[in-house]
Amino acid sequence: RVYFLFFSLAGKSPYTLSTQALALGNQIFVLVAEDGYGESLMKIYPFTVSSALRKCCPVIVHNSFGVNTTVSLTAQLSMEIGAGNCTQQDGFSYVINWGDSASDSGSRTHVGVLNTYRRYSYAGVYTIQVAVCNNPANTVDLCCDSLLWPIEVALKT
Repeated sequence: RVYFLFFSLAGKSPYTLSTQALALGNQIFVLVAEDGYGESLMKIYPFTVSSALRKCCPVIVHNSFGVNTTVSLTAQLSMEIGAGNCTQQDGFSYVINWGDSASDSGSRTHVGVLNTYRRYSYAGVYTIQVAVCNNPANTVDLCCDSLLWPIEVALKT
């Protein structure tokens, strides 16, 4: 199994942690929350990543995801899909929910950069959700990496 931890801080972009990116062995996840008055709370979560937990899982490469909203009513999305612990030949499928009930999906036979765009009907704030999954022979081996990304789409004059 691959475990994902999703969390978001008020006013900040969401974060995703996948055990696929971690080395085998004992690991520690430390979560520190601080309020606006200097008080903080720390939680420590030890866990073990073993080879039994590994299966083919593509990943959205850290810091490669970006959305350009400089064109009127348009969001241009770009991200790099990494092999994770899959082979280059495994391929992957993707689903992009644009936050306005529209979605795009497709598949690729290789990892690399994925570029696409969405033209919105109305200006507003949307949350884009992206999932990148392996293409297993059975659903038991399904593994996905995903993220949420809030954007503001404006009507440019």
